[in-house]
Amino acid sequence: MLWTPKTKPLGAEWTPAHRIADAGTLVADLATAAVPWLAATRDPRALPEAVSDGLLRPWAFAQDLLEYLVSQDQPGPAEALIGRYLSISAAHQESFAEGRRLARAGRRPDWHTTPAFGWSCEVLGLTGPRSGG
Repeated sequence: MLWTPKTKPLGAEWTPAHRIADAGTLVADLATAAVPWLAATRDPRALPEAVSDGLLRPWAFAQDLLEYLVSQDQPGPAEALIGRYLSISAAHQESFAEGRRLARAGRRPDWHTTPAFGWSCEVLGLTGPRSGG
């Protein structure tokens, strides 16, 4: 869950009163979403289990999280993140395989596109499952 303004009527002008009225919602969302996420990811080894599926959408932040784990010298959790990503859907598996094929062909996808995660895995030398690519 992410914070969104809830008190501003659709089409209404945004005023300081709306900001004040939404402050409580923002604080509640921080307490229920952001703080637990930050606590769970304090240790990079916990990230593969803590990250939500929403952040692992093929066009979201999977490759950023993967590269963070690699930068923290956490190959085991990086491999676990690959497994999580691939377990979500067939579309994730297809985009992963396409990214690997692009890397092997010496090409690069646009960042935050569906093949970028597989491309990152391939160029970083992470094994992950090799089927389909």
